[in-house]
Amino acid sequence: MGYLDVMFQQMSDELQKLYRDKATIYGVETKKTDRGIVSKPKATAENCPCKLSISSPKTSEPNGIYGTDAIDAMLYLDKSVTIPAGAKIDVTLSDGSILHFKNASKGYQEYQSHQEVALTKDDKARD
Repeated sequence: MGYLDVMFQQMSDELQKLYRDKATIYGVETKKTDRGIVSKPKATAENCPCKLSISSPKTSEPNGIYGTDAIDAMLYLDKSVTIPAGAKIDVTLSDGSILHFKNASKGYQEYQSHQEVALTKDDKARD
């Protein structure tokens, strides 16, 4: 193992210490039935250690709609987890609360130590 490989492994080990959240990734499963093709969400990976970083909450949408709790976020996790573009991801935070995200980006895996996934939570405010 070369010097850089050792450094990247050490960096990966240190990053994983920050992974206090857990992610469940959902893909789409399609089945042929008597009625045609049926699609439904299916968990492709569960309880994956990760770190969720929220950039900033949005107070309104560009079209002027107020009262949303839309946020942009970045999910950091191990490169061994496959994240298809458009996946739905549930993130259980260290305090036990769960955030639901849709339309995830494909996992960006150009780093040797981790991958990054851009997420958007876009639910109407409930409170």
